[in-house]
Amino acid sequence: TDTHRETSLGMPDFTAQLRAFNKGNLTHCETVVKRRSDIQASNALNVRPLAFHEFWKLHDTQNCKDVVQIRKLSILSWNVWFDKYKQIERAHALLDHVSALGPDIIALQEVTKNFLDILAANSFIREHYLCTDCNACTFSSYGVVLLFKRSTVTLKACSFLQVPTTQGRRPLLAQCTVTFATDQQEGCPVDFVLATNHFESNLEDAPVRAQQIQQLISHLSDAPHALIVGDFNVKTEDGPMLSALQDAHFVDLWQHLQQEGCSDKGVTYMASRDRLDRAFLKAPTDSKLTATKFAILDQQVGIDEETGKQWYPSDHFGICVDFSVQSTK
Repeated sequence: TDTHRETSLGMPDFTAQLRAFNKGNLTHCETVVKRRSDIQASNALNVRPLAFHEFWKLHDTQNCKDVVQIRKLSILSWNVWFDKYKQIERAHALLDHVSALGPDIIALQEVTKNFLDILAANSFIREHYLCTDCNACTFSSYGVVLLFKRSTVTLKACSFLQVPTTQGRRPLLAQCTVTFATDQQEGCPVDFVLATNHFESNLEDAPVRAQQIQQLISHLSDAPHALIVGDFNVKTEDGPMLSALQDAHFVDLWQHLQQEGCSDKGVTYMASRDRLDRAFLKAPTDSKLTATKFAILDQQVGIDEETGKQWYPSDHFGICVDFSVQSTK
């Protein structure tokens, strides 16, 4: 059929829900179900036609002329942990930390309805960001969400990529534009496609995880600038999966920015002391866009009075990557 009113998880079309919920300053992206011919005509977006054709467009509340030029692009990714342990306290602590950093783009994984309720009530988030979902209508029990700073990021299109999964996982992609200013020039726009993911978690699902990564790589092949951030559930020894990204010219930004001889292993998952959360960039050889800083957000929140152990906003540490453009001489 030319249109679809249901997602791969069997969820009904939720345009009406978003319209009903879209109140206050927190701006939603509205679901738009396009005909196949309309989607084929939108190839310039670099977000190719997807199964079920789930696209969003911005409400009129974002006026492109209001987007300011920036010297630094900051992208934060955090698996917020769906567990009920100190769920409310952790959510507030995590959002306080995010608000203090004020990144241009926020990518969240393992987001639950309870977390979204707290996010939607956060005054800083409501004032400054567009959000792809604030009432859990794009997932069943948990999922991925993107937020974009309205003053610095122009969002052109957003869509889910349907991939093989045993856990209801699917990457969320967005085509964005930011405009950089340097000492030598103003108005240097950079278009890129950003994907956030929560790849399959179970050890026995490595073949499925490999398919997910490969399909995402293939899907981004036509995008000159592409960023992938999120919970990869890939350990350092998972060579074939990481090699697939390297073969497609994606650069592991944590490795890229590590100082020679540094003993830091980049751990982002506390339970197994692994680097599961990663950020990759693919860019043309003549691109002026460059990653300048990779931070791991590992601050503890407090001490559990019952166990005497430290507790954190999540069982994962967040990651935050800064980008700039090289000056034209």
